[in-house]
Amino acid sequence: MIRDARVSDLDGVFGILNEHVMHGTATFDTEPYVVGRDDAWLIGRDLARHPVLVADDDGSVAGWAAHKVKAALKTAARAQPVLAGRSLISRRGSAQSSRADRRG
Repeated sequence: MIRDARVSDLDGVFGILNEHVMHGTATFDTEPYVVGRDDAWLIGRDLARHPVLVADDDGSVAGWAAHKVKAALKTAARAQPVLAGRSLISRRGSAQSSRADRRG
């Protein structure tokens, strides 16, 4: 069942999130979350604008989803969206050209 997250879900949510913090690329976070210390991650957010949902599997968190744009990313996205895109395109274009040249 999909439902709104509760404070009692944080152990499960943080368990899944911390796997990505420590070993994945799904987050820019670098420090693991700790229940008790980091409860504001859920309690301190505007849940109407940035909800957190959990997939509840008979009382355990099987998965979760959240929406929140971090302030640093909002600033970075506003500051250089075109430059980042042009830079990526030019690098990809030159890499593709080099490969085509080698193929003859």
